[in-house]
Amino acid sequence: MSRFFSADFHLGGSVLLNKKIVKGAVRPFDNPEDMQNYLLNECNSRMKETDVLIHIGDFASYGKERGIEQNRIDPFEYIKQIKAKVILLEGNHDRNNKVNCE
Repeated sequence: MSRFFSADFHLGGSVLLNKKIVKGAVRPFDNPEDMQNYLLNECNSRMKETDVLIHIGDFASYGKERGIEQNRIDPFEYIKQIKAKVILLEGNHDRNNKVNCE
């Protein structure tokens, strides 16, 4: 079993695309779907079912306020797409995205 740590996936979100976030850093995707597919594929290319992903905040965005307006997917649908066991720690964007990190 291996443990992986990551943060700030913002799956379903569009606020990080093509905007200056930190000193000109942006995510190089044309749309949120490309970003989430890339992140999920990268996880699955590195992890096995016996591994654990500990995600340290801001896992998903939900609804039109912070995410794709049409995105009403339950963030746990993203978790089902990751083959490793996922442990979520709450980030500041997780408070309203329907991810219960307790």
